[in-house]
Amino acid sequence: MRLSSFSIGARYRETQRLRQVVNTFLAYGIESYILPKTPLLKLKAWFLRSKAPQEPPQIRFRKALEKLGPTFIKFGQVLSTRTDLLPESWTKELMKLRDEVPPTPWEEVERILNHEYPEGWRKIFAEIDPAPVGSASIAQVYRGRLTSGDEVAIKIRRPGIEEVVELDLAILMRIAQLIHRHIEELRIYNIPQMVEEFGFTIKREMDFRIEAANAERLKPVLEKHDIHVPKIFWQNTTSKILVTEFVKGQKLEDWEGSEDAKCDLAKKLALAFIDQVVEAGIFHADPHPANIIVTETGIYLIDFGMVGFLDQDMRDFVTKIFLYTVNRDYDAIVESYKRMGLVERIDERRFKLELMGLVDPYLTQSLERINIGEIVQKIIEISIKYGVKFPSEFLMLGRSMLLMDGLVKQLCPKISVLEIVAPHAKKIASRKAKPENLLKELKRIHQDAQKIKEDFLLLTQLATETALRVKEEGVRVKVLQDEIRDRELRKLGDRLVATTVSIGLFLASLFSWGFKIGWAKNLPVLPAILLLGSIILLGIAFLL
Repeated sequence: MRLSSFSIGARYRETQRLRQVVNTFLAYGIESYILPKTPLLKLKAWFLRSKAPQEPPQIRFRKALEKLGPTFIKFGQVLSTRTDLLPESWTKELMKLRDEVPPTPWEEVERILNHEYPEGWRKIFAEIDPAPVGSASIAQVYRGRLTSGDEVAIKIRRPGIEEVVELDLAILMRIAQLIHRHIEELRIYNIPQMVEEFGFTIKREMDFRIEAANAERLKPVLEKHDIHVPKIFWQNTTSKILVTEFVKGQKLEDWEGSEDAKCDLAKKLALAFIDQVVEAGIFHADPHPANIIVTETGIYLIDFGMVGFLDQDMRDFVTKIFLYTVNRDYDAIVESYKRMGLVERIDERRFKLELMGLVDPYLTQSLERINIGEIVQKIIEISIKYGVKFPSEFLMLGRSMLLMDGLVKQLCPKISVLEIVAPHAKKIASRKAKPENLLKELKRIHQDAQKIKEDFLLLTQLATETALRVKEEGVRVKVLQDEIRDRELRKLGDRLVATTVSIGLFLASLFSWGFKIGWAKNLPVLPAILLLGSIILLGIAFLL
């Protein structure tokens, strides 16, 4: 009975929230983009819209999302990366989404503090100013002082926000499934899967221990460029409360530095961003001015809730695509797509012509006028049009690059992001081709080959077991299973590993033939060793 009552209550809350969502879309006149057309909805939409200001639909859409709260604001930020789904004017408008709401009363916030710190928050904090210094839909930030005397910023999750997000995710999934079912041309985008991925992301963003870990991971990369990360007080941080050092300074949007100081900062931000993407594989995905604080001692980056992750293959891919774009090597871009498995069939000639027609005019402009973020967005847009399926993290990177490019231009209009980033990207690419890094790659090839062998033997074992089970059930299946076959299969696996590593060593010897050691100037030692190793392993493979 209790479960039934709970289900009825949950269903009632979902229905009430759905009604609120529909009415908001109607009030802002964007129901025709999302909801089915019925006479009743048309009448209600006309009545509600007559009271609303007449603005372009993309502005009304942004305002509707802001009114609906955190889940819809965050989902709008995801949509701002989807140039395949929405026109450019819409994605640019969605990048303006702001997450500012009135603060929750201190009494409710204090209850969370006491729940998270059972001994009482006053045992940890000497004082907390009850007036928040920042108020967003998921959390509020307060200024306080620990009993140790350290001044801290205390980020506290809003009461009841988990239930709100869960409810909104259920409604978004409902809408996504309706779209998937009834709008055939949108099925290829798999919007329900997009909502599912978004749900995973926003739940991670609400866990402040994950945000703290993100900050710690980015700290060494940023500090190489004199950009600081506030200290995390781990002993006082929970999933609902994040405690960091309080940074005294000005937000970048309020900073009135000299032209030279602003240009210097712009260069640091651009170089730090490329290092985050290519070196660390984790990047700050929301680099707008409010998340950068200028102090007397340096620059601080804050708010690490929204970050993107790139594995090694994707980092290499991003570096190559960037360099191929700068060099206008459109054939290489297509080949990279194929190697990454991002496209099955593509009209290469038309794709390259369209890419050339779009990118070349950008790259022929004066350097300070080139917007690398816009170029990336255009490449993504055209690529998707021709069937390229980018992973969500790459689309997030495109949005972040657009934000970073705009930020750099805002700080120093005369600067060329391309001029700063291109040599750095080339340096990173050439470093990856050094012998020591090629050896690391060979180790990875060996591990992959070993895994192939193990998978091959496992599949053979499973096939044999399945055949035996079928035979026991009375079906006549001839299975050759004896020690000779087992030994031959293992030999085949060993040959596979030895041959794969041999090929890898041979290729590495070719790539690094110019490498010499000081005491033997005329002898290319490393290539010779690699070549000898490849010959020995190949011989072993044939003897097995």
